[in-house]
Amino acid sequence: MAKNNNKIGKNFEIRLSNKFNEYRKNKLAFISKVPTDWVVIRGVKGKIATAYPRGKSEFLDYCGCLKDGEIIFVEAKSCNNNTSFPLSNIKPYQFELIEEYLNYTDKVYMVVEMRQTNETFLFKAQLLLNFEETYNRKSIPLKWLQDNCIKVDDLDILKYIKE
Repeated sequence: MAKNNNKIGKNFEIRLSNKFNEYRKNKLAFISKVPTDWVVIRGVKGKIATAYPRGKSEFLDYCGCLKDGEIIFVEAKSCNNNTSFPLSNIKPYQFELIEEYLNYTDKVYMVVEMRQTNETFLFKAQLLLNFEETYNRKSIPLKWLQDNCIKVDDLDILKYIKE
């Protein structure tokens, strides 16, 4: 049975959302999950036959405001690979959103969970764009993530983004 890519990172997003809710409760930052608009097709007796995202979003996974009033955007990704993070996990419109957001703030981040190695990395989305432009690759090697990104196994990204 094939795994649904939308479900692979669900647990990761729940943990990340819990951390962001903790920030909100403690008045450290207001960062929340942007809901995805879904089309639901019902079948026999009203049971859900299928569901899919309505289209491309105008947002990354999370957006919010830091204590100093600066806006922040976070895209969360999870993958099952043990040697690299596939760039195909990032949709073309998400690359476009990152580029657009960078016109307004440099607080645009990627949080990538590598499930097989039990590692999570935080990095500015600009670094992602630089990687894509510099290397002609379909994936980011795990070694590159380890060498160029911040390892954040506790998901406490606030302590790493203060500059």
